[in-house]
Amino acid sequence: MWCYTVSKIQNDMIVSDVIVLNENNEQVMIIKNAMIKITNQENLLKELNNNYHNLRYYTNWVKESTKNWKSGGEKYIIFLDSNKGITFCEKLKAQNIDVIPVMKASENENIDGNNYIVDYSKKEHLKTTLEEIVYQSKGQKFKIIYTVLGHEGQLEVMDPQYNMDYTVLKGLFYLIQAIDELKMNNLIKVKI
Repeated sequence: MWCYTVSKIQNDMIVSDVIVLNENNEQVMIIKNAMIKITNQENLLKELNNNYHNLRYYTNWVKESTKNWKSGGEKYIIFLDSNKGITFCEKLKAQNIDVIPVMKASENENIDGNNYIVDYSKKEHLKTTLEEIVYQSKGQKFKIIYTVLGHEGQLEVMDPQYNMDYTVLKGLFYLIQAIDELKMNNLIKVKI
């Protein structure tokens, strides 16, 4: 995969249009007017609180009924980077939602047929795990939820300066590449 971007700087922010292409130069994703400003979490939260009325786009928790999760008959493959994600999976299982947890680790292993640990920094590990899950489920449709939970249970933006774990981001790109390479676009939908 590769990206083509057109960027410009406006008021201390980078504004970009991004086109993601696969190895056959087929368009996989388009992101329009992505605005990027490097800041630490504390400054970001202050800025959001002070300028909320001027924002055109704001991310927030959206409550989704568990009926919507159950109605499609899909299995949920949930990529986790912390033990808090296990709690999330347990709560979904308690609602009779079919979940396959995939925990970030430094190795690759199928723990018990329905729980996996994977090294996110190795595309082959992600690819092998997806192949195994899909093969065992024979024709089942999937939704993937890719989570990044911080120490407080909040989503984190990290960098060495801001505490960034790039393996989580790299893992997301490798996951999308693996889905594309395995020609599973019709079986799997990704939610980030």
